[in-house]
Amino acid sequence: MKTKRRKKRALRPKTHTDRKKHSSRDPQSRIERLLAFANQRDIERLPDDALGEAYDFIFDFVRGDAKGLSVEEEEPRSGAALLRLQEALCSGLRQGVKLDRSPLPGGGEAVVSVFYGWEVSLEGLKRYVLRGQSAYHGTLRAVLLAALADLIANDRAKRLAMCQRPTCERFFWKKDTRQNYCSKNCADADRQKRWRTKETVKSNG
Repeated sequence: MKTKRRKKRALRPKTHTDRKKHSSRDPQSRIERLLAFANQRDIERLPDDALGEAYDFIFDFVRGDAKGLSVEEEEPRSGAALLRLQEALCSGLRQGVKLDRSPLPGGGEAVVSVFYGWEVSLEGLKRYVLRGQSAYHGTLRAVLLAALADLIANDRAKRLAMCQRPTCERFFWKKDTRQNYCSKNCADADRQKRWRTKETVKSNG
């Protein structure tokens, strides 16, 4: 009796053209899944099924509301390749958040310019646009960073954030514009640390 070999999801065609409809069209769900991917620990150690799901999400995210998507995958799917995508994504998120909240000379609000902002250089990326819709063509890394750049540029309410607890720094989407921590636990822990530091200074003074 022959045993049917299971085809690994990591072995997909190098060029991916996708026109399927997906269920995760809710913008909030799309953003939350992106940040969960950015915050995922040990992503390079994911088993094959979880690895395939992670790649499926990336394609779902970069597609957005586009009718079609054409992506060239530069290298075979693997945990190491997925880690490199995550690192590029996190670098963009950090710069997008930190540059926005960095104090400017003379004060005032950060305004994008030729010399200020997250510089995204995406070689070989093409964008096809019709009224009310657009689609990308390029490498997976370039298309992912282009979609992230669009997300950051459209975040006018400044809800994309990084937890201000130094030992956390997870990315999250603010439910309240005054929120500075990803969770109540981080807020309480940082508050306790500041209180202990203040008490230590008092006792030493």
